[in-house]
Amino acid sequence: MAQATDKSDSSSTTRPRLSTAKTVLFLLAVVILSGCQKVYMYQPDALAGLTVWPGWMWIVLSWLLSAISLMRKRPAYFVIMTVLSVVYLPLVSEEPWSLARSLMPQRTAPSTTLRIVSVNCAGGTAAAALETRRLHPDIVLLQESPGADKVAHVARSLFGRSASYITGMDSSIISRYPLEKQRLPVELAVRSAAARVRWQSSELFVVSTHLSVAPFRYDFWTRDYWSSFRDVRERHREQVQLLAGHVSALPRQAPVVVGGDFNSPAHDGAFSPFKGLMRDSFRSHGRGWGNTFLNSFPVIRIDQIWISKALHAVRVRAVRTDNSDHRMVVAEIFPN
Repeated sequence: MAQATDKSDSSSTTRPRLSTAKTVLFLLAVVILSGCQKVYMYQPDALAGLTVWPGWMWIVLSWLLSAISLMRKRPAYFVIMTVLSVVYLPLVSEEPWSLARSLMPQRTAPSTTLRIVSVNCAGGTAAAALETRRLHPDIVLLQESPGADKVAHVARSLFGRSASYITGMDSSIISRYPLEKQRLPVELAVRSAAARVRWQSSELFVVSTHLSVAPFRYDFWTRDYWSSFRDVRERHREQVQLLAGHVSALPRQAPVVVGGDFNSPAHDGAFSPFKGLMRDSFRSHGRGWGNTFLNSFPVIRIDQIWISKALHAVRVRAVRTDNSDHRMVVAEIFPN
């Protein structure tokens, strides 16, 4: 009889503890959802290791944490999680918008539309650059570019004898239209190439760039994880500031394209120097799943094409590659 009493007491003690633990997990999930919304909005450098990941990943984590509580058939918990997710997702995640946009009728492209393709060539692989041919580009932006001889070969393969190209230390530009190389400050030239494109009766300024490498890690329980992403954010902001300075020095209202591998997602605080100057073409006109890295399982959009106010985008998308660890970005743009 005493043993039965002990078991009954133990069981009655365990149930409240389990109930409390489940409630704590649910509250933690709610805090993550509501807190991440503000973090993504304000982009504090100290939390760059959080915002580097797509916003939808935190929704998944929150639902996993609250799953045990929801299994208890608590409809109020389910309603709270659903409402928070519906509110939070479109505010911090661009994937729902671009996927929905892909279901809508596509706008007819004007005759003045240019197709620009950006691709990371995975350590100088010419085969990755040649993949752009199937997309029928007008201008190709290369990062981790092959050497000058291989770029010349790719240019002839794409556009024949009329091809024009420039090469840099890391980035290159290939065009079916005549290019005029622009000089860049040394600190910018080490990772970028810039050109003036003579296009029809006007001109277009183009930059291909590759920002410094970012860590690919998930040991978020260590102090080094957070400090490494904070340092990368600050370094990338400095590099974007150099790009913004180059764009600002161009003729006022000039059509400008800056594309490449930025090693940061487009919503990142590192892009604050572009505010009011350049805009991410995918954010407004992207269609489909726009993430570009990794090519085989893309969860983050670090390859982008930014355009100035003098340009409009018709359609922007990411295309899978066979010879790179990044997907290509394809943007169709036209001038005002």
